[in-house]
Amino acid sequence: MRDITDDLIQLQNEYRALLVRARSAKRMNNGLPSQEEGQFYMRASEICGKIANLTTGATSVHWAEKQQECDAMIREIAFALDPAAAKAAAKAGSGRSAAPSADADKPSAGSLEAGDEDISAETIQRWFEYPLDHGFDKVAGMEELKTLLRDCVAAAGMSKLNERMRMSKCRSYFFYGLPGCGKTYIVEAFAYELKKQGYTFMSLTGGQIHSQWQGIAEKTIERAFQLAEEKAPTIIFIDEIESVCRSRKEGNQAAHVQQTTTAFLNAYNRMKKCDKQIIFIGATNYPSLVDTAMMDRVVPVEVRLPDLGALSHKFEHALDGIIELDSDVTFDRMATECLGYNYRDVEHLLDVLKDNIIRDIRQLYNNDDDAAAAALENGDYRLDWAMFMDALDNPASKPSEKAALVEELQAWQHKVLNNQE
Repeated sequence: MRDITDDLIQLQNEYRALLVRARSAKRMNNGLPSQEEGQFYMRASEICGKIANLTTGATSVHWAEKQQECDAMIREIAFALDPAAAKAAAKAGSGRSAAPSADADKPSAGSLEAGDEDISAETIQRWFEYPLDHGFDKVAGMEELKTLLRDCVAAAGMSKLNERMRMSKCRSYFFYGLPGCGKTYIVEAFAYELKKQGYTFMSLTGGQIHSQWQGIAEKTIERAFQLAEEKAPTIIFIDEIESVCRSRKEGNQAAHVQQTTTAFLNAYNRMKKCDKQIIFIGATNYPSLVDTAMMDRVVPVEVRLPDLGALSHKFEHALDGIIELDSDVTFDRMATECLGYNYRDVEHLLDVLKDNIIRDIRQLYNNDDDAAAAALENGDYRLDWAMFMDALDNPASKPSEKAALVEELQAWQHKVLNNQE
């Protein structure tokens, strides 16, 4: 039998890893708070709660204090990202320590009124303001996925045929994969194509929905799905879905997390029964954290690491028209060196490469801005292969570690998608 000490060690290691990832997320966002950073602190807080429940005495108190520190960071990030919503949540409840109400496990009856003070008009307005500026023609690679989504777009325009075949008007997709693989980008292209057919696009993240204040997340979920019905035909996209549909099989889970999952599934089920044209898309980097009840409600769609064509397109988009390439340099050759990279890895590499180019050309032209710019424009200064490899070998451009995430993803696919317990 596994000793509880082993569980505690694993939980403590997960906690430390999440703090590192939270700090890294803030650093990658130029020192500014982000939804991603908040998600890491939320998961760290839950782990602290588990450890506190598994221990006693001074150790339990220590981890309860660590949970409070994480909660304080969550509140700080929430206020920085959405002051109005944070103030409304603080006004509505007394915080994480508040005891659940007697009806906490019951689904909420009815729909939230449009003027409910817990959800500001500004917050709701942002759900509909997500910019869409590219279609499938701007998405390189992902051919199998684009075929699936193009079929959905075509089917959405065949209302008479769908009615004749008694097809459900509501379709649901579950996008999953490693971070930085383009899930959001392909969803944006999908929504862009559907908007041509009159669909309204709603975009939310789990971090925007989830709140440590009891009741706000449930009301936000209910209001969002209600609006999806009212605005139909609608695409409702929820990124970081693991925050609002968290697996209820996790041990020592906080009551508010389970309540949020229950509220989400209830609201989703009502939406499915409304008989309106709604396309639901949930996305996550961590499918193992999502409640398995979602899996028989959605079409699972894996978004894989970018292939050679997608990587080549990424380099071309970033460098074409900026600098001429030497005869031994091609975008395909760059891409071949970067197989296994995600899009964020490539962006870090490009940042290093461009910094090196600027530093080198400044020295060559003695900080003469006009001469340096002219040399790039007329091709006197070109990108050669040695320059690219220097950037590739720079520690700052090394790709993110993916082995653990790949292993976790494969285990989830084997267990959940292949029904192998």
